[in-house]
Amino acid sequence: MEANVLAPLYQVGVGLYWQDKWQVTPRFTVTYGIRWDNTWNPQPQSNIPGQEVYVGVGSGSHLVPAPKRVPNDHGQFGPRIGATWNIG
Repeated sequence: MEANVLAPLYQVGVGLYWQDKWQVTPRFTVTYGIRWDNTWNPQPQSNIPGQEVYVGVGSGSHLVPAPKRVPNDHGQFGPRIGATWNIG
């Protein structure tokens, strides 16, 4: 029996993007949009043994509670806005 096996063994990500433009005048345009990314991480099938683990390097290392899972990230939003002005 294998301990701490990840199933699935890969990370799953989804990204969506929406954009639009508004031509305020024939010489001035505003573009805007938003991007959303979602990430699902593989999870341990059993708890990592031990109550605490060391993190850090050298004199900066300290004990922290052992991780029980890898957090997913569902809140990655990236807004975009731009403006173009034709001076000619």
